[in-house]
Amino acid sequence: MLYLSNRNIQPNPSTVLGGSTITGTAGVHYGDAVFGINYPWTLINYGAIQGAGTTSYAVFLRDGGKVVNVSGISTYETDLTS
Repeated sequence: MLYLSNRNIQPNPSTVLGGSTITGTAGVHYGDAVFGINYPWTLINYGAIQGAGTTSYAVFLRDGGKVVNVSGISTYETDLTS
């Protein structure tokens, strides 16, 4: 699980490196794999992200932000800012 909460000590954007997998933990922040609060985070994903259960999210950014999924030569960006 990746918990993003303090932009003063955690990089923004944050990056998931290629070849790595972030998975959620059942019972911790609803099983979400990436949980961001207190700021609109940007997550750049070269790896894999998976929530822990059927009701969890791979990425949950409570205060909005962006997720950029990069795979080979394709890039997909999702803006979660309301």
